[in-house]
Amino acid sequence: GRHRSVLISYIPLESAPCSVVVRHKITERARMESAKRRALLVGCNYAGKSCELQGCLSDVKSMKDLLKIRFDFEESNIVVLTDKQGNLDESKSTGENIKDKLGAMARESAAQDILVFYFSGHGTKGKFIPDSDEEVEAIVPSDFNLITNHDFRAILNQTKGTFVVISDSCHSGGLIDKEEVQIRDMKFENDSAKDIPQAQGRKEKRIEPSQLFEIVQVDGIFGYIQANFQGHESLSFHEVREWLPKIAQDKGILISGCRSDEVSYDLNAGLNGDGKAHGAFTSALLCALQGDPKPLANKEIVERVRELILGKGYNQHPCLYCTTDNLNAMFLLQQHEALNLNKDTHDEIPTYLPSLGPKNINLGILDDIMGAAKAYFKECSPSTQENLKNWYRELGIDLNNKTKASKVYNVLSEKKGCDKVALSEFISQTMTWDTALGLDQVLALYYVSKSLVKFCRNCNMFVRGFYFACLSCFTAEEEEFNLCPKCFEDGKKCDKAGHTRFLDNQALLRLYHVSQLKATRAQIQEKPSPEKINKLLDAAETLFRRDAGLNESTKETTRYLDLSVGLVTDICSIM
Repeated sequence: GRHRSVLISYIPLESAPCSVVVRHKITERARMESAKRRALLVGCNYAGKSCELQGCLSDVKSMKDLLKIRFDFEESNIVVLTDKQGNLDESKSTGENIKDKLGAMARESAAQDILVFYFSGHGTKGKFIPDSDEEVEAIVPSDFNLITNHDFRAILNQTKGTFVVISDSCHSGGLIDKEEVQIRDMKFENDSAKDIPQAQGRKEKRIEPSQLFEIVQVDGIFGYIQANFQGHESLSFHEVREWLPKIAQDKGILISGCRSDEVSYDLNAGLNGDGKAHGAFTSALLCALQGDPKPLANKEIVERVRELILGKGYNQHPCLYCTTDNLNAMFLLQQHEALNLNKDTHDEIPTYLPSLGPKNINLGILDDIMGAAKAYFKECSPSTQENLKNWYRELGIDLNNKTKASKVYNVLSEKKGCDKVALSEFISQTMTWDTALGLDQVLALYYVSKSLVKFCRNCNMFVRGFYFACLSCFTAEEEEFNLCPKCFEDGKKCDKAGHTRFLDNQALLRLYHVSQLKATRAQIQEKPSPEKINKLLDAAETLFRRDAGLNESTKETTRYLDLSVGLVTDICSIM
């Protein structure tokens, strides 16, 4: 205001640099407060086609919630285009609609504005231009009227404000032509995650040129586009592409779901824990943002998302393309720390809220398992406890006496009887492969490796406590088919014919107990005499008292434990 300006003008000359900083901050804050935040969000599931995806419309809904709640985008400034059945023509995710909306945003923008284009769907890459060896990267709208890297360069050149492109699609690296690459080939220790068993229910978000020709039923995409979209086709099919320069004041930022030579994945159950289908990249982005409410730099966002995706076992590398100035600029120009959206008092629970962050252990899930594992550990003999501690140290502990989850997995997966898929799924849902683990957590993972945890067969999420089991699978000693309460409530059923009855785990345990009790009593032909019962009790007491003085060898310990268990079983069958 006026008084603040007067005060600054009277600051002594030697303090002038400070006044410049203060005035700059005031000006910058005012500029940001007057900035418009506009977004175009596009999702294509391609329903009914051979290239159908599942999570793209969920991605758009989650991104809309994210922009409104965390980044202060107004509902009226967010345009959504999808291929949802029943959409009006102006709301369809066609190539013409997308380019028209982007062009309008660019032309109406001011220098302080931020424009966001988000896309979730298929990407493609190929030599689509006649008489040219140039490969172009493109997103695939619902009508297959490709929008290429040349189109995005042309739109950016018209934009006065900051233009952020976020693309969850295959071959999305390089989607803005001539944009400077900042993060592409950065390596992490867990880049070897491709060797970790993958979760089921994923699909590549790419269409190869040959598949594209098959879908649109033509020999070449150029002829198809010229015949169907004349006047609205990509600039890549015109000579104009040759003179699309990179402008001096380039404010373009591209955050891609993968490199230009890679695929992105569509998952039946996303990484963010809401139980819905999502793109691997989008759900990782949501997790990274929820894990830290303070403003985060573009570089930091991409590094976190990449680390999270690779840690989950998906070999795709999100990238960052922008100028050096924008490398450390705040993502979507966020100025203030986000609200704590986990509070129960929040009026609206957004769909993007994940159940886990990018680096922290989800201790809520591990609590029960750690408790059981620690109890078993305490029951071990001193020598066995020491052997376990030595094995833990051999995993390679750091200065804080912790080791990485990836090292624990590598060791446990080589052990006989290890359920690799269950162990991999559990790690993926509760931590990253770089999470530092103490002895208690390692013991919990050992417990998991022996298939002593349950997963929902529909959403693949770890079931904590209460769940529903297919009775036919359980009694027939087939592979178990369990459902979490939510999937059971939604009417999900066993995939085997005739398997329709489900019981919750508590009722199932009671049923099993009663059936075993009846079977045991049926084997007893006559009631034993009191003398036999006393004899069995005396023998059991003798064995238990000798337990403290047992030989520590595994063979001797096992023999006495077997005898003890046998005697207890005999006694229980009599009672």
